[in-house]
Amino acid sequence: MIESIEFKNNYNKFFLVPMLFCVFIDFILTVGIYFMVGDMTFNKSFKIFSYAFLFSALLYKIPLLIIFLNHYLQNKGIEFSLIKENGEIDFKLNSPKVKTTIPYNDIMNIECYLSLPRYYQRMSWLFWDNYFYYKIILNNGETIPISCLKCEKLFEHIPDDKRIRNKSFYPII
Repeated sequence: MIESIEFKNNYNKFFLVPMLFCVFIDFILTVGIYFMVGDMTFNKSFKIFSYAFLFSALLYKIPLLIIFLNHYLQNKGIEFSLIKENGEIDFKLNSPKVKTTIPYNDIMNIECYLSLPRYYQRMSWLFWDNYFYYKIILNNGETIPISCLKCEKLFEHIPDDKRIRNKSFYPII
């Protein structure tokens, strides 16, 4: 029996939702200050929103945008899937440069680079703590990076003998 597992893009989960959450918090902060102070003009409300937006941009949004663009550009145009047939696993990789199927026996190991909170299974305080990536290392020494934007649950389908978990402070590919 042939089972094909296609991995879909996770742009919403890793970028759009955290970004909208930050803007929502900025808006809630502005509305809260508006009701606490009472009589406030539109200019003051807009100024408070601008400061909150700038603060959250420096602290959260810009680092999130940098790591998202890094992961997005590294895996732009790549399609990745697993094919399970009679207990054997093959990796199908379609990219602008290479279209190939990689047998499981040609893979030395698969390294997963996780942020520190995700590695130690702690609470995530920053949005980019959720980012991680895989490096598929072939027997010939070639490495293929796969971002969490393309393939989030690769380790669920791989036997333990080829898995290696590594930690990274800021997981840039």
